Amino acid sequence: MLLKNKVLIIVLVIGGFLRFFNIANSPPSLNWDEAALGYNAYSILHTGKDEYGVFFPLVTRSFDDYKSMLPVYPMVLSIKLFGLNEIGVRFPTALISTLTIILIYLVAKKLLMSEKVALLASFFFAIEPWALHLGRVYHEAVFSLFFYFSALYLFFESMKKKKLILLSIIFGFVSLYSYHTSKILVPLTFILIGFLYRNRLITFPRKVRIMIIILMVIGILIFIYQILFFNTLARAESASILRDVSWRNLPIQATLRYVSYFLPSNLFVLEPNEPASVVPGNSMFFPYEIILWFIGLLTILTNTKKYRLLILLIAVSPLAASFTWNWFEPARVLVLFGLFSMIVGLGAYVIWKKGLYMHRIVYLIFFVPMVIMSVFYIFDSINYKIAAKIYGNWQPGFRESMPIVYEKSFNYKSVVIDTKHAQPYIFVLFYSDYPPEKYLNELDLVKIGNPRKNYNFGKYIFRNVDFATEIKDPELLYVLWKDSQAYSQIDIKEISYLNEVKNVDNDTIVKIVSFKNAKN
Repeated sequence: MLLKNKVLIIVLVIGGFLRFFNIANSPPSLNWDEAALGYNAYSILHTGKDEYGVFFPLVTRSFDDYKSMLPVYPMVLSIKLFGLNEIGVRFPTALISTLTIILIYLVAKKLLMSEKVALLASFFFAIEPWALHLGRVYHEAVFSLFFYFSALYLFFESMKKKKLILLSIIFGFVSLYSYHTSKILVPLTFILIGFLYRNRLITFPRKVRIMIIILMVIGILIFIYQILFFNTLARAESASILRDVSWRNLPIQATLRYVSYFLPSNLFVLEPNEPASVVPGNSMFFPYEIILWFIGLLTILTNTKKYRLLILLIAVSPLAASFTWNWFEPARVLVLFGLFSMIVGLGAYVIWKKGLYMHRIVYLIFFVPMVIMSVFYIFDSINYKIAAKIYGNWQPGFRESMPIVYEKSFNYKSVVIDTKHAQPYIFVLFYSDYPPEKYLNELDLVKIGNPRKNYNFGKYIFRNVDFATEIKDPELLYVLWKDSQAYSQIDIKEISYLNEVKNVDNDTIVKIVSFKNAKN
């Protein structure tokens, strides 16, 4: 086996281990998107329908943000194998993120024209905080990233095997349909590549060119169909920069957001503000990578002709994210971060190749120990610090309380869920393994409204609880979260404690209660 293959396998093993190890417990529970799409996959597994009764949908309504179901279908098989749990939900993401390590190597080899740089790029991608954390939780952007780089690599290969361009286009559209910001990035990439390679594309066989046009038309028609009938632009409206910015200030505000994705402080120093993107004590990249990144950027910018496509891809990658209200949302620019991993690999190679003997000694003394320490540090951060320090970002209490609530619910007329947590109904469905057939039979699309206003189903009622005005009905079971109004009222003598759930700090965060004389 060639040395390069051995190195790539070692990198793949390291990256895979860091992505798969302990994914059931870190992050400590599912976020609402993971629970929602996991339950939709579970519903499709048993009924062929999503939670709203749509048969094998391409888009699911979910929380009225109309997510693509393409990245969800692999989860159907995963849940079949592992069950409706964290592993069943997260396994496909961890797998596809691990496979992306290979794609980073393949694409970097094409863009940077160096085997050694490509290996370095794949290694940095395998261990970087942003790639690891988002590769351990379900996120559509990870799937979109995989298909984006797959499409890019297949396009390069089509210069030798012409028909591969058809598969490249298909993968490009899969990336486009998988995540919201890809709906802008993928067309921009198509346009860029079409322009830069126009002279070579016109030499393709006539049949291939006709098939390219047909695939493009089909892809565009499907996109238009989704917009017209599935409200796939709903998320774009809710995330739009125009929520907070007037048309008059739009250019300057969009520019500032665009620049934020290139700021060294955001990339190498600060923790991101988005809760689901935080690994305690880590920025998106390791701090020492700033040196490699800067040297890599300097290298491509001083040789624009050779690296023209890479420079243009970097330039367009943050455009879609720049027009959202968030100042810095890592998940929306994963393609940019993937390209930055390649830049870091290039910088590492340039230092080693161009440096004098003494510089290489310094390299070995400084960078190699830093890389080794960073791997151990990120391992500790992901597997222990997330669970110990920021468990509150991952809706704690549902996983532990819902099986208890579901078991006790058979003794009560109704279960009242205090609505302090976002979208609590989906956690009840997920963590109680609520039968999808039963849920669909209970679903009243007219009653729940569009956009959704009512989340009640079966015995479960979702509303604010105030014991000062509650009818003292012993047939009601209450599930209350700490810091809610009702939680502070449960010391009244009419209340009977049934169970409680504690967090990692041994603080009670959920209490399950009823009025006295209830069936316990």
